[in-house]
Amino acid sequence: MSVAVKRLIFAHDFLNPPSEDRSCDINLLLINSSGAISLSKQVAGIQTQYLLTVSNPSLIKLNSSDQIIVERAIKELTLAFNVCLSRTCLSTLEGGLPSADVQMRPPETKVTVEQTPVGKEIRIIETMLIRDTVHITIGTSEKLDEGEALAILEKIISVDRFKLQQTSPIKLINLAKALNEYETAMSSFDRLRIFKNLFNTLEFSVNWDGADYTGQAFDSVVASISNIQQLDVGDWRSFYNRTKHVDRTPVDASQFVQGMEKLPSVLPLIREATKKLIVDRLNRPI
Repeated sequence: MSVAVKRLIFAHDFLNPPSEDRSCDINLLLINSSGAISLSKQVAGIQTQYLLTVSNPSLIKLNSSDQIIVERAIKELTLAFNVCLSRTCLSTLEGGLPSADVQMRPPETKVTVEQTPVGKEIRIIETMLIRDTVHITIGTSEKLDEGEALAILEKIISVDRFKLQQTSPIKLINLAKALNEYETAMSSFDRLRIFKNLFNTLEFSVNWDGADYTGQAFDSVVASISNIQQLDVGDWRSFYNRTKHVDRTPVDASQFVQGMEKLPSVLPLIREATKKLIVDRLNRPI
């Protein structure tokens, strides 16, 4: 292809995803750039818009102008970017957080009339309603290595996750599932959903060859590849189980609530673990 490909993509802060009272201002710096790929910041808001331009589509293995194929190529490149990033999430999806329409109705004006020695005194009492709102913007800056992203992209493309067949190797299918879960996590604004998608990524990555590692054996595999403490992985697994099952005892409920409170400190670790598991599997023969 001799034409450039341009597409808006959307960035938000991973640890502080957009909410009704929170926006983001993401500053990405593309390093080790060949000049064939650029990220031009457009508008900050609920998400920060970036114009992605690929002036040499062959660099991302794109050799067709078919719209579906182009969109898939951009999704694969965005996914590769996300495997390289830690503090930022990129998505081809534009999210929205519509606000409720609050209509405040003041009470009716109260009028009183009183006869005084000097005449009638008319009193008019009106109520003025004031509604306060608070909105904050989270600023995030991060470097994105083009060379690293393109190397990961080549591996992701080899998975060919959009064209799986019944005869596809089990490793390939499970790796595609892991990549899909990670991609979904990067597009979510809800911390619990992000956690669950990332843990699903770990499960598909650990057992990608059809193995059935569970319990502490599962924790050990994750720890050995990610260098995360095995006890931490065990805590993630216990909390994940609580998110899937009904709380039947006060202990169950306490574990769930405590897990929700710990999410801000857990999410960066589990993202790093999933990234390392993904890269490890991508680099192994299928």
